[in-house]
Amino acid sequence: MSRTAQKLILTDPNAYFYEAVAGAIKEKKVRTSASTEMYLINLLKQFMSAEALYARDSEGNRTEMPLAFLVKEALEAPNEDTRRLVYRQLGDTALYMAGFFQQSLSRKIVDVEYYVGMGQAGYSSVAERTPGAQRAVFLELAKAFPDLVEVLSKVAEASLGQTEAELVRLYDLWERTGNLQAERKLREAGILPLK
Repeated sequence: MSRTAQKLILTDPNAYFYEAVAGAIKEKKVRTSASTEMYLINLLKQFMSAEALYARDSEGNRTEMPLAFLVKEALEAPNEDTRRLVYRQLGDTALYMAGFFQQSLSRKIVDVEYYVGMGQAGYSSVAERTPGAQRAVFLELAKAFPDLVEVLSKVAEASLGQTEAELVRLYDLWERTGNLQAERKLREAGILPLK
């Protein structure tokens, strides 16, 4: 990533992600509403911190939350508001992971198609529980999910400037060892690991 792009991310993520998402949507020839485009921009800002990919256990430690566990949590939620929030987390996590880590997911037991199916189901469930104009955004996210994965994949490719394999390797190294150089490179790529 160029120094200019790094400075832009650090000073104005809205402008950077707007430009990146708009460019990827145009290049991939995906038709989306302005509201859905804004949703993607906000999603990218949310996941600037790797912390957004993790849940916390009862002792406050980071733990990975498989998508199937999010479905279970949503089904067992005490009320509709909580259920809607968990389904939204399911859709958001699936979309981000499928878009930014598409290549590495293809080498795992649970592949991109699983993330697409789970994300579509998550956003469809949110749409069922959301009244008014926001309902249309979640319906569009569900219907256009595979295309939006490609949009985020293009954003990742353009903004990270490193291959996905390098980022995954760096993240694994940082997570196992706390390597400061790996952490610095992850931060430069816009992934902000927090211990």
